[in-house]
Amino acid sequence: MTATSRFLPHHQVDTRTTNPIVTTWSAVICCRSFLNEEYMRIGELGKATGVDVETIRYYEKAGLLSAPARRANGYRSYGENHLERLAFVRHCRALDMPLGEIKRLLEFLGQPMAECADVDRLIDQQLSRVRTRIKSLCALKRQLSALRSCCSTPHIAADCGILQELVTAARQEGRAECLSSTGEADSNQNRRRT
Repeated sequence: MTATSRFLPHHQVDTRTTNPIVTTWSAVICCRSFLNEEYMRIGELGKATGVDVETIRYYEKAGLLSAPARRANGYRSYGENHLERLAFVRHCRALDMPLGEIKRLLEFLGQPMAECADVDRLIDQQLSRVRTRIKSLCALKRQLSALRSCCSTPHIAADCGILQELVTAARQEGRAECLSSTGEADSNQNRRRT
């Protein structure tokens, strides 16, 4: 049994179809027995949390994870604090939080006596961004539904209402950008003359 197989679940989890938050915390629980060992290598940490090795290194450079100790053989040596912190970061990323805000949340974790009003504000801001994105996605859904209604029966591509609508919209956008650019150029020339 390898070090990795001691802490990985007995089944493979496809994180594309599984809740990443549940998967992350399951990995943390599975890793508890492994942490009695001396250390965990970066690849093992990545497998345990479902985070790519390059992403772990990026998080280290960004200050989200502390730099691990190095063993005599040069391997990075990760412990339980790295595992829990990486699981926290992954959980926050699953909530689509920006890295800067995750870093702030980690700072609050390090200051347990600090007021949590800023934490509340961070979550309120993220909630606002999510609501804005939902509105945008609803508008996109309406546009796609309208586009889909342009072609209700199978046709050859030359007669496809969807393709015709896309081409028309693209031409209109191209003309609008061209006119906008021309108007800006004319405006800049008029300013230079005066």
